[in-house]
Amino acid sequence: MRESPLKRLDPGRYGNLVRLAAGAELPLALCDDAGVSVWTSDGCARTGIGGLLEERAADAFAAESAPAAVLELEAGGALVTTPVEVPDAGRLGWLAGLVPEAAGLERCREALVEAARRLGEDATSLLEVVTLADELADRHEELNLVYSFARHLRADAASEGIRLVLRDFADSMFVEMAVLQMADGRSIVHRQPDVAIENLDLVLTQLRSNLARFVSTRKGSVILNNDERDRALRSHLFCDMPFRVLAQPMVHEKTVEGVLMLLRRPSRQPFSVSDRNLAAAIVSQAGLVLRHHAMVERLQRFGEQLAGAMIAAVEAKDPYTRGHSERVQQLSVRLGQCLELSGAEVEDISWGALLHDVGKIGVPDAILTKPLRLTEDEYVFIKEHPERSYEIIRHIEYLRPGALHGARYHQEKFDGTGYPHGLAGEHIPYLARVIAVADTYDAITSSRAYRPARDHEEALTRIRDASGSQLDPDVVEAFDRLCAAERDWLEQLARPAGF
Repeated sequence: MRESPLKRLDPGRYGNLVRLAAGAELPLALCDDAGVSVWTSDGCARTGIGGLLEERAADAFAAESAPAAVLELEAGGALVTTPVEVPDAGRLGWLAGLVPEAAGLERCREALVEAARRLGEDATSLLEVVTLADELADRHEELNLVYSFARHLRADAASEGIRLVLRDFADSMFVEMAVLQMADGRSIVHRQPDVAIENLDLVLTQLRSNLARFVSTRKGSVILNNDERDRALRSHLFCDMPFRVLAQPMVHEKTVEGVLMLLRRPSRQPFSVSDRNLAAAIVSQAGLVLRHHAMVERLQRFGEQLAGAMIAAVEAKDPYTRGHSERVQQLSVRLGQCLELSGAEVEDISWGALLHDVGKIGVPDAILTKPLRLTEDEYVFIKEHPERSYEIIRHIEYLRPGALHGARYHQEKFDGTGYPHGLAGEHIPYLARVIAVADTYDAITSSRAYRPARDHEEALTRIRDASGSQLDPDVVEAFDRLCAAERDWLEQLARPAGF
């Protein structure tokens, strides 16, 4: 409970005001709304006004409408009491003075009323300052919370990031469980590990169905603090729910995309407007992140579908290469992981390997499918395809240089005799050297118009023989380790569909 602002004022200065206005030194006492003494003047110990005030408080303030109450005392004199009030907070307490018979009662009463008015004004200002300080502290805490949420949402996948957000939110809001129910049926739940919730399955069912549906239809927040005023609504939504409940919809362009629901023990503070506002801020931020991730996923699917269409167009020209790009992609990714490439490098090598042959779409069909040895001029068309691949895919902003270089230079040889630019050794981009090994393996183990497929052992022998001339020795060594660890997978990968 917040401390009475009367305790934070300097009552002595108001005693001086009373003395000057009344023209007499009056024993004074200031008490809070419960009648407990906050301050007494020096003369109170002699007169016992503090005890008298507490003893006669009920009689003294029976007439609350009067600006001051006067209680005649049997021993002589009068006890004058006047309320100290604040416009929004109401009565904070009383200022009381013991007026001797010799003093002017009316003058003393007016002096006490004026001093009480000044006390009320100063208490009002103090309350405003305290309230502002509390609000600033709340905003500071909320900003820190939102910042931590933003960090989670940047660093993790959408669902895991939201789960971490709910965990931190539950801790900061002192709630036992937080549930984000999405309109598509997905649900993310965080329950405090040390909290046992009776009939948890039933509670979750009622939250996900009854409450989420009600809030989605209402498109507005709901706070149920076990008050008399929310008892009817609570009975419609829950069979048995002792917890306080706050539900905040996630609304975007008039559509409810989800509902955040918080449960708090009845022994804790009721949910407030500030709690609702913070929940609204978190829901808004979570909605932005979820929509962003959904858009990225749609773009990724679009990119994959577009790449698939390009590869299908190439394979339609040469049925013998059907599935080649996907197999080289899978093998390049596995080989990259064996080489402990970073996540970004593995993604780059995946795209580079998948798109490495799209340039063959510009090679005449008669050359691609020719069953006999190519002439020197015909081979020139084949040697153009890596550069054609680069020219086609370099306009895709999503692809990083690693992916572009992997597709462009996969036909370069380690000894410098490859194409299209005759690069050698370390001058060949590393991802291109990895794709080259995967491409060579699949080319050997796949049928071509001019020869049948070779088996795994022969392919492995030829790759070892090409180490240091055509292929990077370090990558060949990693490929050897991959073959030893995953031979069954490699043989399954190389096996034609239907076999």
